[in-house]
Amino acid sequence: VNQVMGDGIMALFGAPLAHEDHARRACYAALRMQERVGRYGDEVQRTHGVPVQIRVGLNSGDVVVRSIGSDLHMDYTAVGQTTHLAARMEQMAKPGSVLLTAETLGLAEGYVQVKPLGSFPVKGLETPVGVHELVGATSARSRLQAGAARGLSRFVGRDPEMEQLRRALSQAGAGQGQIVAVVGEPGVGKSRLFHEFIHSHHTAGWLILQATSASYGKASPYLPVTDLLKTYFQIESRDTAQPVREKVTGKILTLDEQLRVAIPPILWLLDALPDDSPLGSLGPLQRRGQTVDALRQLFLRESQRQPVALVFEDLHWVDPESQVVLDALADSIPTARVLLLTNYRPEYEDRWTSRTYYARLRVDPLPPESADALLDALLGEGATLAPLKALLKQRTEGNPLFLEESVRTLVETGALVGERGAYRLQRELRAIQVPATVQALLAARIDRLPAEQKQLLQSAAVIGTEVPLLLLRDISDQPEDAIRAALGSLQAGELLYETRLFPDPEYTFKHALTHEVAYGSLLQDTRRMLHRRVGEAMEARYGDRLGDFSESLGSHFERGGVWPKAARHYLDAALKAKDRYAYPSALRLCQHALDAAEKGEPAVEERVRSLVLLGDLWSLLGDLDQANHHYERALDAAASTGARRAIANRLHRPHSVVRDGAKIAFYEHGGGSQTILMVNPMLYGLAMFQPVLEQLGQEFRIITLDPRGTGASDPLPEQYSLRDHMEDVRAVIEEAGAAPIVGVGISRGGGLLVKLAVTYPGLVGRLVLVGTPTEFVPVPRMAEFSQALKSGDLEQAMRMFWPTVFSEPGTAALVEQAVQHSLRLPSETVLSFFAQDPERNIAPVLDQVRVPTLVIHGTADRRVPFDDARYLAEHIPGARLYPFEGSDHLPLFTATRAFCEALRQFVRTGTVPPGRDSTPRV
Repeated sequence: VNQVMGDGIMALFGAPLAHEDHARRACYAALRMQERVGRYGDEVQRTHGVPVQIRVGLNSGDVVVRSIGSDLHMDYTAVGQTTHLAARMEQMAKPGSVLLTAETLGLAEGYVQVKPLGSFPVKGLETPVGVHELVGATSARSRLQAGAARGLSRFVGRDPEMEQLRRALSQAGAGQGQIVAVVGEPGVGKSRLFHEFIHSHHTAGWLILQATSASYGKASPYLPVTDLLKTYFQIESRDTAQPVREKVTGKILTLDEQLRVAIPPILWLLDALPDDSPLGSLGPLQRRGQTVDALRQLFLRESQRQPVALVFEDLHWVDPESQVVLDALADSIPTARVLLLTNYRPEYEDRWTSRTYYARLRVDPLPPESADALLDALLGEGATLAPLKALLKQRTEGNPLFLEESVRTLVETGALVGERGAYRLQRELRAIQVPATVQALLAARIDRLPAEQKQLLQSAAVIGTEVPLLLLRDISDQPEDAIRAALGSLQAGELLYETRLFPDPEYTFKHALTHEVAYGSLLQDTRRMLHRRVGEAMEARYGDRLGDFSESLGSHFERGGVWPKAARHYLDAALKAKDRYAYPSALRLCQHALDAAEKGEPAVEERVRSLVLLGDLWSLLGDLDQANHHYERALDAAASTGARRAIANRLHRPHSVVRDGAKIAFYEHGGGSQTILMVNPMLYGLAMFQPVLEQLGQEFRIITLDPRGTGASDPLPEQYSLRDHMEDVRAVIEEAGAAPIVGVGISRGGGLLVKLAVTYPGLVGRLVLVGTPTEFVPVPRMAEFSQALKSGDLEQAMRMFWPTVFSEPGTAALVEQAVQHSLRLPSETVLSFFAQDPERNIAPVLDQVRVPTLVIHGTADRRVPFDDARYLAEHIPGARLYPFEGSDHLPLFTATRAFCEALRQFVRTGTVPPGRDSTPRV
């Protein structure tokens, strides 16, 4: 009870430690309060004519709980929306009633009976709140029984464990008593395994007595033992002391007259011992000794009449007195027809490992095939559910409870509609919310840890899912011996795993959800401070290779509120992603850098760099409007004239020309006395030239164009040949006033420029041919490729074509980007690109080229054979051959710096850098 007001109280369940059953306990407390006050009110009404009633409101959620006071007494004050909503429920309740929110019901469902009242608006909340009246408790006594009330899901993946239980049952039935302990994490299916085993045909003829420890049970001596006795003697909750005495005495004497001495201790356990019994005057140790002996004799004698299975669940919560009973039973059963089944979480340590009749079964999360089977049963087998199933498996790591609760949450929130086993997605699934019950399970485990272990686990969660010991030691205030001891305990409890020993130890979280809950349990100020310390420790420890950790450093400094450092590290990470052609990832990282640069004190340099890089990335992704938008923002933010000029040279300045009634769009970049015209085949897209624009845009005027049927140009006419394309290029050169240009032709664009140089010699001053074929080059598996085009399966055709353009290791992202670009083009543009055109054969006109020509070709080009480059160099008068060793079809992407150096020197001097010229000598 954390607050006592004039006419009421506020009570917190789950503080200072979280408990997974806190909502259930709150409901039971509310029901008992109404019961007791109801009886008292009836008496007051009879004697004084005054009604006495109370109202109770319940809500569940996160609150900030702070200790107050300077003495050893701990008081708590809880603040937040959660407490406000609980108070609102109390205000809405009628006298004598209990109201609870849907959040509380979701945590206590199966254990309580409610009457739905509808949804009501609450001030400060955008959506109405579901309200229910609490009317009673159910008879459910375990999570499994509560789950059974909703319908148990399919039981999968536990055949080996069931076989071991059956083997132990057989041995115990033959008079060789057995102990089987089932160990596993919360939600992994320990109770379900026992349920399936107990209710199987194998246990026919066995007396099954089952009890469960509770999280609050350590303060209640013999709690699971008394539950088990009530089942054995068929004692009901409404039975008073006299019926209990009659049931216990009658059953024991019927079983064996010699067990008469066991009756008083058992009655004492059941709060039914007569006041004049000598047992009541004994000391605690003597009374406990007689009680343990009485229980041991009772169950051993019963096992002579019929085999007995004693099932004790959740021993991690067992009270000390019940543990003594279990230890005594464990010592007594090796020659009895008794099977002692227990289950518990990894943090509990039993004392029976040395017994030869003891077996310990480890229950792990479901393997992938079993998780698939469970999800098929829960969701259905529709193909459209496959992505959701993959996400759920990854999210829950095969934990059955987590799987079931996640599906249930999706159904309750309307993301899934239909019936069990036949669900369908109602809307796009952007994120899966972790069910509150699963969070509570994990939060309770973490809160029960000793303070130093909890603090270390939270610090590890701030570092990430992979936790190097060196970093953990750097940010922890604990001495190294204490850190290692705490890590040993966290490993024993299977919250952390050791994943590496050499060169330095490293740990990881057992479950992704464990990491999330541990991280989420930190207050914002503490979390921010720890992120800052992690970032500073990483900078100090990895100073010689910060680039390997740039994204992680950016994240830590961002969450730590160190904005300039966050921006710098995110920019480094974005540049690394850009170099790997991972443009979407680079875009995300660069946006983080920009966001960080715009927070706190203005970081002008980082803001400008971020905006420029965003412009470059949008250019590489083919969105010139977005690119220009970010370049213009960078122009506004730049301080110096030089910086502004450099940014302005990156802009894609749009122009257009009309030829034969059709608009051809082109773009001007940079500036200078010499103009480079970049020509690409219509399928390739302007993003192909961005690496060159970034390198050379400050030195030259560079013009690019959208071929007809692409970009901002008009669609293709019905007939469109290479000659038509050439005439469009001529119109662009004349409109731009650029003649004579240095023509750089990419792939088939080189053939177009050869024809242009021969037809209009005054327009072209120099030629650079990159990966240029002399004639039509077929695609590998041409028959299959042609069939894909013919049938309209453009995606299959593009996935066959583009790997021949980008074939070097690490270019898979480029392939995917090119495929997606092709699929965004009109289908007639794609088909026109692959149509046969006799104009593509440039061999007959090569000897007519009269301008300096540089032939650039990758030696590992899979699209156009290197022999084509040799042929061009041999047959164009004075041409120079410049091979790129190991490069594929487009070395301007895979060897950008060397490509631009060769292009720069050729444009300025007509020569090439030394050491690479392989011009054939005739």
